[in-house]
Amino acid sequence: MRFEEEPADLASYKFPFALDSQNVQNYADYFKVDKPTAQYNLTVGMASNEALSKVLDQLDTSYTSHEVTDGKDAKLVVHTTADIAASRYDYVFEEEFAKGLILPIEIVPDGVKSEVDPHVGS
Repeated sequence: MRFEEEPADLASYKFPFALDSQNVQNYADYFKVDKPTAQYNLTVGMASNEALSKVLDQLDTSYTSHEVTDGKDAKLVVHTTADIAASRYDYVFEEEFAKGLILPIEIVPDGVKSEVDPHVGS
């Protein structure tokens, strides 16, 4: 997959969640990560539908379900039918909310169906 956006400089990035916010603190406490990781993951998690929509455009009927993992190494895991090759790549957000941040995406051709409605999110 090919994407046009350049990764952001994290040293000067203006996150939508303040490092000292209660949301960041709660995430950090719950997932036992540091505050910068919590701040990053909250942002990419909230923006993950942008990445998912790009993936779905390419997978068509081979998509079965997805989830966004939390914790130290957040990523978007997309489950597909067996006709799609397993792969991993980094998605660089284009829309303003998370522009330039990177969300790792893993394509897993295991046919796993989610128990939640994939159009609602995860």
